[in-house]
Amino acid sequence: MNETEIRNRVVTVAQSWLGTLEGDQQHHGIIDLYNERKPLPRGYAVKYTDAWCATFAGAVAIKAGVTAVVPIECGCGELIKLAQKMGAWVEDDKHVPQPGDFVLYDWQDSKTQYAVTDNKGSPDHIGVVEVVKGSTITVIEGNMSGSPDYVGRRQLQVNGLYIRGFVCPKYSSIATKSPAETTVANAVKDINLSSPDYWLKVLEGKQTASAANIKSLMDKYHAAMQK
Repeated sequence: MNETEIRNRVVTVAQSWLGTLEGDQQHHGIIDLYNERKPLPRGYAVKYTDAWCATFAGAVAIKAGVTAVVPIECGCGELIKLAQKMGAWVEDDKHVPQPGDFVLYDWQDSKTQYAVTDNKGSPDHIGVVEVVKGSTITVIEGNMSGSPDYVGRRQLQVNGLYIRGFVCPKYSSIATKSPAETTVANAVKDINLSSPDYWLKVLEGKQTASAANIKSLMDKYHAAMQK
């Protein structure tokens, strides 16, 4: 599974819980899934009545099978500390995230602060980045304010108000290449071929190589080897 597929899996898990209401069976399932993790972060078992935005983010990572690269915590402040230790924390309001990243908020961010400084206040909330189109980021969040609280979507702007920072997991470190991508990698490695943008995207896991394109590359490979 390449990096793009891993990111898509994280997003798909978050999407599967859209519409969950605090107190319903799915909400309890999210909390239970988080509490099954051993050892529990800080030894704390989350209650059904606790704030659960970070718990939701952790449950997404657990169900998606990416806990090797995603920090798991029920508190946003502690989660940032773990992300920093993992080298996954991006302290930059202007950063443009990718699907499967996580955005943290600080509701005390002000227009004055936003205009002149990076927001470094205490984090209050977290969500999973679903999609980025232009300067618009769509985020899926647990514990969104409502009656009752729920899992829903929020849209914000790149470098917008309330952004505290981002957790950007190193998904590439747990990605694996498909047989086609391995063939491409070996061919490019074995001979000194100039790689157009297409092949670079294949090697980075951002695009899947088709059979026809694999044949094209291998024809070039064999031609080069015969010289």
